[in-house]
Amino acid sequence: MRSTASANPLLLCAGRLLKVRFVVSMLLFSLFFSACKKDSELDMDPETLDTRWMKLSIPGQLRGISAIYGNIDDTLVVASLYHLYRTTDRGLTWQRIYEGELGISGLYMYNGELCALGSFIDQAGSSTGHHPFLFSQDFGNTWKREGKYDYSVYTDIFVLRNRAAVDDSTYFEIAPNIYTVEDQRKGLLPQPDTLQLVRNDISTPVYFPFSRRVNCLYLDEQKRLYVGAEGTRFEWSTKGSSKVYPTSTDSALLYISRSPLLSW
Repeated sequence: MRSTASANPLLLCAGRLLKVRFVVSMLLFSLFFSACKKDSELDMDPETLDTRWMKLSIPGQLRGISAIYGNIDDTLVVASLYHLYRTTDRGLTWQRIYEGELGISGLYMYNGELCALGSFIDQAGSSTGHHPFLFSQDFGNTWKREGKYDYSVYTDIFVLRNRAAVDDSTYFEIAPNIYTVEDQRKGLLPQPDTLQLVRNDISTPVYFPFSRRVNCLYLDEQKRLYVGAEGTRFEWSTKGSSKVYPTSTDSALLYISRSPLLSW
């Protein structure tokens, strides 16, 4: 007996068309996802993937980090020479809390009063900040030109910029800048700064795999090391009719050890 039911050609064509559309849609989605993934990989800063160091930057800032105080897990205040910034969300956002014309060489807390120092003194391998000129009693919300104590209290305040002490015999420091001789011009070329741990007058290198010019160091209460740097690239670049080295960039960078360095 012959069946009276037969497939409708229109339904068959419609079904095949739906399958083709589905396959094409999946192919386009796959291509789009792959392209987005590649773009994301290209945009990712490899320095942020380091397992021992956290990297933060202040968007649009034209100077390197010149002073640091606080704690990344709570409130952190940094200076970018003429400006002061604060973050309370681990560097996701930065609030500008002061803008001036005098460079800030250090930050120091004295009896609950945060002081910004305004003098840079470099001598005998030591870099220090002196002379408080800005004062805040609310951790940077507001600043005044006059402190709450007699001036004589502030004359002895200073901050070591190129060194962060763990105790009397142990400290981290910015290693002396090394120069290499450029073959063609026989000139001295500065190289990236490095860090070292000094313990009982014995120096050992500190793992810091970033090619940066380092301005200052700071240790928080958990003994994590903060490294204030700038975005100088140690490579040749052309400006007008001349070549310059290194190449200066407008960026303020902050590196923070994810754990106390003495535990590494």
